[in-house]
Amino acid sequence: MMSDRNEAMTIELRLLVACARVDPSPTGIEALLAAPVDWTKFVQLAMDHGLVGLAGDTLRRCAADLIPDDLLDAFHKVVSQTRRRNTDLFRELADLVDGLALAGIPAIPFKGPILAVQGFGDIGLRAFRDLDFLIRESDISAAIAKLHELGYIRAEDLTAVQFDLIHHVQGQEIIFNQANGTCIEPHSRLTSRKIALDIDYDGLWARARPPAVMGRMMLTLAPEDELLTLAIHGGKELWWSLKWACDFAAFIASHPAIDWPAVVARAEAQGCRRMLLLAAALARRYFDSTVPRATLAAAEADHAIAPMMGRILTQWQADKAMGPHDNSTLSIDRMLLHDGMLRRIRFMLRTLLLPGPQYLASLALPRGLSFAYIPLKLVNDLIALPLLQGFRHARLQLARRWPNLGHPPSPGRPNRH
Repeated sequence: MMSDRNEAMTIELRLLVACARVDPSPTGIEALLAAPVDWTKFVQLAMDHGLVGLAGDTLRRCAADLIPDDLLDAFHKVVSQTRRRNTDLFRELADLVDGLALAGIPAIPFKGPILAVQGFGDIGLRAFRDLDFLIRESDISAAIAKLHELGYIRAEDLTAVQFDLIHHVQGQEIIFNQANGTCIEPHSRLTSRKIALDIDYDGLWARARPPAVMGRMMLTLAPEDELLTLAIHGGKELWWSLKWACDFAAFIASHPAIDWPAVVARAEAQGCRRMLLLAAALARRYFDSTVPRATLAAAEADHAIAPMMGRILTQWQADKAMGPHDNSTLSIDRMLLHDGMLRRIRFMLRTLLLPGPQYLASLALPRGLSFAYIPLKLVNDLIALPLLQGFRHARLQLARRWPNLGHPPSPGRPNRH
């Protein structure tokens, strides 16, 4: 397995994968550095996947004498800057969670600084941009009002009905701190409604525990729930960024007592077993994570997983980062990541019918007519969008065949057409 993996990867990606782990192998890294490395390509790849700090810190610790000095200095500055910024963001997260708690609104932070501490053991090694936390569905209106008091404002100028519908579909808000521009994302669900999972939110809340994180008390997900959350997040994004596989592997390494049978049982009950198996297979194949033999055997027996892993690897080592996948169109891989035919049908129908934020924000309808967003989306997707794409294609073909069509000849020059 190891040789097959290496043959399919560029030296720069192999080095990045070797460095993007909490337990790197110095001898393995030194062996990779014996081959010529395009450092410009390596740094760009690390930037594309949000792994500059982690990879740079690993190289500094494990192979400093083999790395150009200016590159080592740059890596050190990145880690220092990331640690300062992340520490500030963690304090802001802790303060707003405390502010919500004083208003009787519990919140569970996840990903972001919590993952940096619990997964990597160092808040400076995992870059993040926004602050995510889970709120009960029944508390969302009160939470938004309290966050407004704390200085967090919705950026868009929409009606209350539009905000409610967007949250209903997306399961989250995107709100900004007026003073410093920090983006926070209060979630009532872990995914949009288009992802047809049956997540046990009552169980998530019941199992959450209030440990101290960097000296601040706050609710956090149980380790098994956090691991499954990482698998779901990577799956819905089709793992286009290597950092999410790194997160999953780091969390496994830092939580050796994970109750894997419980994780698998919850995944099966919630319809995301294949998402979990794909995450486990990626972590094992590319990060040598310790995964139970039964879980790996289940992943190998699932004929859909190996082709997906091949497509994911292609994305990882593309010359330019693929970026987020379009959630508004049907994706075969997203469909296949749902367990069972019924959930796959639900996913397809919801993707086709549920309007995304761009539709809901484009037109303000009264609450009694909110059902009209569905036919408006269908008209746009099935009629207007294909017509527009056809027009653009035809115009492009005309421009290629007759490049001067529509452009009069310059004065004093004959028109050769």
